[in-house]
Amino acid sequence: MYTVSDESILSSLKEMGPSAIDREIRLLGDEGSTDEAMLYFIEFIEATLKTNKHFELAHSYLALFLKVHGDQLASKPQLASALESLTNTQLHSWDRVQSLLQKSLGMVNYLRSATV
Repeated sequence: MYTVSDESILSSLKEMGPSAIDREIRLLGDEGSTDEAMLYFIEFIEATLKTNKHFELAHSYLALFLKVHGDQLASKPQLASALESLTNTQLHSWDRVQSLLQKSLGMVNYLRSATV
């Protein structure tokens, strides 16, 4: 479920520059942090995808997160389980986006052929 807290996190990330976002994501797996921070980030991305908004933004954050912390994620069962849930949500989200793209392409093709 997408919460006010998730919205404030997303707003904060949107206001940051690329280097600040990179730093924040890298800090999630820092030596002093716990797995809970990474778990919460995975849940945050999943909740964001479920809103059907900010699709590209969520995927760019996820790509960086996986690139930076991929080794750690694979070795921890709780995080791997959360990633499986995220994968299912991501596939469902992509199916929706793909369906909308197909409808848009169909409409463009119709309009193109109708005006000739």
